[in-house]
Amino acid sequence: MDASASAAGKRASEEPTETTGTFGTVTRKRVFFWRSGSWFGGSCWEEMALVQITSVRAEVHRHIFGGILLALCGTASVASIRPVFIGLSVGVVLIALALLLVWGLPVVHIDIAGRGCYGRGWPWRRKEAFAFAAAIKQQLVDQ
Repeated sequence: MDASASAAGKRASEEPTETTGTFGTVTRKRVFFWRSGSWFGGSCWEEMALVQITSVRAEVHRHIFGGILLALCGTASVASIRPVFIGLSVGVVLIALALLLVWGLPVVHIDIAGRGCYGRGWPWRRKEAFAFAAAIKQQLVDQ
């Protein structure tokens, strides 16, 4: 965790916290949010005031075509590559990635006066994504 994230975490602890999770922290005045870059790129900790947020939504991104393509490649790898251990290993990894893509990745979109940012999570964090978005919406309504 870098210095800005720890400073933001300190400010978040000074305010009454409504909810905290893997996507970020919601207080009565601000949102501290893990903004995603990409799977292999770094994410950054972003702080925004609730008055700047215009909309928030949580959704699930599924990649059916990519998942089917990876599953087919994985199946072909298991069936054709020799030695068997290498083909099986490559095939299992490709099929596992295919399942993740078809299962769907939760994404929280926060629109802030002219720009948007988003945070992605693993498929098993879906409930946390929807709870985080609901907490922000509740704070926007309460203001």
